[in-house]
Amino acid sequence: MTPLDEAMEKKVTLQFRDAPVRSLFDAIGKSSGLNIVIDKDVQQDLQTTIYLRDTTVRAALEKIVLTTRLGWRTLDDNTLLIYPDEPAKQADYQGLVVRGFHLANADAKLVANSMKTILRFSNVVVDEKLNMIVVRDTPQAIALAEQLIALHDVAEPEVMLEVAILEVSKGKLENLGVAWPTSATLSPLARTFSSGGSTTTTTTSTVTSSGTSSLTVRDLFNLTPGSTLLTLGGLTLNFGATDSDVNILASPRIRVKNREKAKVLIGERVPNISATATSNGVVSQNITYVDVGLKLEVESQIFPGNEIGLKLSLEVSSINEKLENKSNGNVAYRIGTRNTATVLRLKDGENQVLAGLIQDSDRKTVNKVPLLGDIPILGRLFRSDSDDKGKTEIVLSITPRLVRGIAKPDAANETFDAGTITGVRGRRNEAEGASVVVEQPQQQPAQAAPAEPRRNRDEN
Repeated sequence: MTPLDEAMEKKVTLQFRDAPVRSLFDAIGKSSGLNIVIDKDVQQDLQTTIYLRDTTVRAALEKIVLTTRLGWRTLDDNTLLIYPDEPAKQADYQGLVVRGFHLANADAKLVANSMKTILRFSNVVVDEKLNMIVVRDTPQAIALAEQLIALHDVAEPEVMLEVAILEVSKGKLENLGVAWPTSATLSPLARTFSSGGSTTTTTTSTVTSSGTSSLTVRDLFNLTPGSTLLTLGGLTLNFGATDSDVNILASPRIRVKNREKAKVLIGERVPNISATATSNGVVSQNITYVDVGLKLEVESQIFPGNEIGLKLSLEVSSINEKLENKSNGNVAYRIGTRNTATVLRLKDGENQVLAGLIQDSDRKTVNKVPLLGDIPILGRLFRSDSDDKGKTEIVLSITPRLVRGIAKPDAANETFDAGTITGVRGRRNEAEGASVVVEQPQQQPAQAAPAEPRRNRDEN
């Protein structure tokens, strides 16, 4: 502890009524051993009434200058200067300090704006690259800035999101019955002919040749059942059944800061190609990409009490059909999608399951012989039934787990003395301080004043 600090922590008792302020400073100087220099512009007849018992010298000085519109500063380890608390005198006597604040978490622009608004700082420089604030002001104002920055510069809370996305597909396919031929083809047979001859030397032989010739229009009028070919399709017996149960699981773990968005895409980017022809005949193609698959967006907000607010958006899409125009090169896709959005507020470690995104399909196909397939019971021999049932459901399970909660400062650090309306402690605003009028008390004879201060007043 410096000699000045030791002198400031000494205990004194002051009991004065309508006493000259100069006499009070004289008494404090003799009690503490400090040298006190008073500016010439401090009024000679400035008086005040004060009753302080067993208080420190520092506290006594602060109360006296507060009630008399005076200011004080340290000249050295053993000397104090007292001067009128006016903007002009502050410009002459107040010592200023330059201080740089490196911020680890808070945004420098936001904190600088808070310092200008709350503490009325005018000399503030923001270094966005280093996330640093440089200020120039009185030591008392700098101390207030440290407390204000401590409220801003806290680590942001974070949360770990454990997500499980399950797509459950159930299908049942039955194909039973007799698939009769659905068509018959009649085609005329080509004519055949034969020719024979013999040649004899020592051995006699007979040669016969046969062949085909093309049909003529006249041959069509001479067709008989024996000269016509009948072609039928195959007869198929169907007695099959297929059951399917498919689970597609995605289980990402996402760590996200407070009030930030986390995105997950499990799928592919599908290109859509469009062609545009200009007036001069030039054709240009544009390619745009569409996200197809499973897309999840989560925005978290952490509240006191280990509660987490979640804003969820889930979309599941798939390609149903490809649409292509080969003449101009355009390619597009018909995309089916299912999506949901909700807002939740969960506790740390609480699990929530979202389900109900169901897609249900039921297709029934009948292949039958006309008339015969409609006969009750016996018609089953002339028909084939195919039943295709499918059901798909999307299930989302999410569990938030706090990595870092809200670092709330102590109540004692959330509140601190910041001076008065007319100025921050240790600095008076020039625009507002100029309009302040200090009313001097009327001079009255001192009553019951201590003897030692009276002697000092006589000496002055």
